[in-house]
Order: sequence, then C-alpha cells, then structure tokens
Amino acid sequence: MKLAEMSPLYEDSARRIQTRMEELRLCLRTTDDPDSVCRLRRRLTELQPLLRQCRQLAQLTAHYYDRSDRRHDASRL
Repeated sequence: MKLAEMSPLYEDSARRIQTRMEELRLCLRTTDDPDSVCRLRRRLTELQPLLRQCRQLAQLTAHYYDRSDRRHDASRL
C-alpha cells in the first residue's frame, strides 16, 4: 500500500473521532453528574491530539509524493 492510499483511511479516522467528540460534547451539555462531566472532559482532552494527528497524517500521506510539497523532506531538518 502506498502512503497516498493511506490518506483516505486517516481522513475517515479523523471524521470518526470528530463525530465522537461531538457526541461527547452533547452528553456534556446534558449531564448534571459531576463525575460524568469530569470523565467526558477527560475523554475529550484525550481525543484532541488523536484528531490533530489523524488530520496531519492525512495531509502528509496525501501529498507525500508531490515534489512541490517538501515539508516532510528529511533534508530540510
């Protein structure tokens, strides 16, 4: 599998994480239980970096082979 073929998989994962975060936010608005509020906030905090990483990986893998996009080029480090 080429990296460019992986991009849609990362995009799908990002969409699923985003949907789950929206569900958790809805639960957060409707709950009154302090323990539940704490758990929901903690889970949202845990999902934020995963969402960011999936989006970044989708972008990177989609354009990895583009010569014009060299942000990932190790020689630039």
